[in-house]
Amino acid sequence: SHGFMSLSSMPSMARLRPTNRQPMKCSAVDDAIMAKQKDLHETWQALSSKRAERADARAKLPPPDQGTQFVTMVFGGMLPSPTQTQDNAVRSEMAKMASTIEQIQQLRGERAAERAIIKEREDARDSFLKLCKSGPLNGVGASEDLQKEVLEAAKNLAELNPTPKQATSPLLDGSWELAFTTNEGPSAGKLGPFVGEVVQEVEAAGAVYRNKLLLFGGLIQAVLSATWNVLEEDRWEVIFQDIVFSVFGVEVWSKEFGAGRDADLDTLNSLADKDYQGSNTNGGFWDFSYTDKEVRVLYTTGVGKDPTKRSLFVLSRAKQ
Repeated sequence: SHGFMSLSSMPSMARLRPTNRQPMKCSAVDDAIMAKQKDLHETWQALSSKRAERADARAKLPPPDQGTQFVTMVFGGMLPSPTQTQDNAVRSEMAKMASTIEQIQQLRGERAAERAIIKEREDARDSFLKLCKSGPLNGVGASEDLQKEVLEAAKNLAELNPTPKQATSPLLDGSWELAFTTNEGPSAGKLGPFVGEVVQEVEAAGAVYRNKLLLFGGLIQAVLSATWNVLEEDRWEVIFQDIVFSVFGVEVWSKEFGAGRDADLDTLNSLADKDYQGSNTNGGFWDFSYTDKEVRVLYTTGVGKDPTKRSLFVLSRAKQ
């Protein structure tokens, strides 16, 4: 009853000037770099224009006589330039370019650091998922040592979670496959003596998800439909709606859950084992600890259950 299935000093302009090629945007830093490169390109154009204006102004100056040449040679920079306005404009644009280039270099450093963090996180995530899949299907029957190792790794991975407000993240949308759980009931894909695949389909827009337990390649299916309420940034209250059991694509049994929270959520197990003791709630709580585009990690607790005995669930994005 856990909500699954109870169930040089100035760099080369050629490198910094924007091109028609659209670079991949992977973060806000990339967007900031693109904006600065655009600014740099515009400043470069302005500088070229100011240099052309200065050259034109200099071309219009009368040729200096010998006296003017002597004074200029002796007093040099003490005299105002006849093209001082244009000179100042050129220097101003060059200063803008130098500042923008410095900002781009700083942003590139930030991007390199960000990519290093992303790589660290993805390596940790991939290693974690590999660990989860190193045991039996869905983790059902995993050794105590493996369970402890997965639980510890899940705790460490949570510290690298990149997604704020997981309970409302659009990353939840789509189809997910169960990789590992510490649950031992239908939520783990277990039905009597059999263990099947578990696929979860989330429709965030409609606040609906479906958990599918597939046995024998989908010849036997149990589909639990549920909705949820967002309680906190990383927490759902899950409410079951109905469950449908089918064989060879033909519905053979179904049940709707009422609002009284008195339904037996583990009816599937009761079908397989008459002595099975199910729960008496029709919902539970999900606490998300890690979410990205490929992996989700969460903990589930049944209504009225001991929160210290929650179940871990690890899901990976279903391959299309």
